[in-house]
Amino acid sequence: MSRVLKLAAVVATVAALCTIFAPALWRVSHGQALTNVLVGEFATLAMGYTAYRIAYGKDASRSVALAAAVFGAVLAVSPIVFGLVPVFTSVTMIGGGLVAVVSLVAFVTTFTGDDRSVRGVSRGRDASEDQPKAA
Repeated sequence: MSRVLKLAAVVATVAALCTIFAPALWRVSHGQALTNVLVGEFATLAMGYTAYRIAYGKDASRSVALAAAVFGAVLAVSPIVFGLVPVFTSVTMIGGGLVAVVSLVAFVTTFTGDDRSVRGVSRGRDASEDQPKAA
């Protein structure tokens, strides 16, 4: 699960980054472009920080993961509010939905834990190396 979550977090970060530049490729309303740029930047920052913590074997920050879920949900719903544009709507809804789902999974794993993300094991070393050796 931890490797899958690491990969999903990186993919969600890239998807959030793509939503920032999506208004440059399609003609959308001014409000939609501002929403994608501003909320997309916050989603990218929050998802990137979550991916960073997961990649280094730490639990995701609960507040940041929850914020990323909110930003992803706003990105996913924004094309419905501002008007549908054929391909742009799909890109934004999929990217925002991916950010929301992955960050919610990261948020939930902070409560449930993951056996494979135990400190020491995720860095590729044996946990017995952490114990002091008798002289």
